[in-house]
Amino acid sequence: MEKIHDVKICRPCSMPQEIVLVDGPSRSGKTVTSRMLATMERVESERVEEIFDYVGVLYGFGKIQRDAAATLLRLEADIFCYHACLARNSNFRWKDSTSIFRYPDWKKYLRRLFDQDGDACVAKIKKEIPIFQVGTHHQMEHMDLHFDAYGEKLHVIELMRNPIDTIDAWMNRGHGQRMCSTARDFSICLEHKDAAVYYLGAGWEEEYLKASPVDRVIRMLYVLNEKIRKGYEKLSSEIQSRILLLRFEELVVNPLGISEKMADFLGTRTTRYTNKEVKKMRLPWDVSEEGRADRWEKIKAIANKECLKYLDEMIAGYEREW
Repeated sequence: MEKIHDVKICRPCSMPQEIVLVDGPSRSGKTVTSRMLATMERVESERVEEIFDYVGVLYGFGKIQRDAAATLLRLEADIFCYHACLARNSNFRWKDSTSIFRYPDWKKYLRRLFDQDGDACVAKIKKEIPIFQVGTHHQMEHMDLHFDAYGEKLHVIELMRNPIDTIDAWMNRGHGQRMCSTARDFSICLEHKDAAVYYLGAGWEEEYLKASPVDRVIRMLYVLNEKIRKGYEKLSSEIQSRILLLRFEELVVNPLGISEKMADFLGTRTTRYTNKEVKKMRLPWDVSEEGRADRWEKIKAIANKECLKYLDEMIAGYEREW
C-alpha cells in the first residue's frame, strides 16, 4: 500500500468532558493527589493509562507526527470517558490504587453497569461534564502537545518532591536496575548496541550502562528535572495558568488546604468524602528533615562525585524554583 504523507489526521468531535493530568516523577505524590481529587464533585476515579505517557515520549523522539499524536491523545481520552460512563474496563481489584473501591462513591460504578449505551451515554456525559483524571509520568516536556490535543478542556497538576527523597524512593523501587531489564517493566527503551537503555538515558547511553544503580538514578532524575523545567518555561503564560505546581511536602503536610486549592483550580468543590479520605490515608504526615539528612548521608556514601554535583544542583533548583 502506497504511503500518503500529505494527509492531516484529526478528530472533529469530542466528548463534552474536562481532563486533569496528574503528572510528575514516580513517587512524587500522584497517588495521594489522585485519591484526594476523586472525592471532589464531577471528578472520576483515577486512571493510569500508559498510552498517555507513550504518545508523548514517542512524539518527543520524532517517531509520531504531531497531528497524529494529538489526535490519538484526544481519541484515547474520549474512549476512556465513554467506557467509564458504562463502567467498562473499570478496575475491580481491591488492593490497587486505581480500584473503584478506592473511590468514595464506588457503588456508582456498579450502577453504571446497567446504564444504556450509545447516544444515551453521550447525553449523560454532556449533562454531567465529568472531569476525567489520568495519572501520567514525565509529560511536562511534551505538555504543549497535550494542550494541542485538549485545549481549554485540560488542566494539569504537576508534582515534584525533594530530590533526596525521590532518589531514595527510586532506589527502593529498584529503578536503578530494573528499567528495561524485566518483562514486568513497561517502559519505553532505546536500543543501544546489544543492550536496552531507559529513554531518560538518551544521549548518555554508554555512561548509563556503566553506571552504578544510584548514579544511574541520580542522572536520570537530573535529566528529567531539566526536561520539566525547560518544558514548563517554553509554554505561554496562558497555558502556564492552567498548570498547578505542587510540592509533595505541602501536599502531605496540609492536605485539606491543598484539596481546596485543587478544587478551586479545577472549578469544582470538595465534598464530605474529602476529609474522610484524608483521614484514611493518615494525613497529615511528618516530613522529617532528620530523616532526609539520613537519606542524604546514605546517598553520599555510594554515589560518585560527578553525580553528587548533579544532586547538589537539583536540590538548589528545587529550593529556588519550587
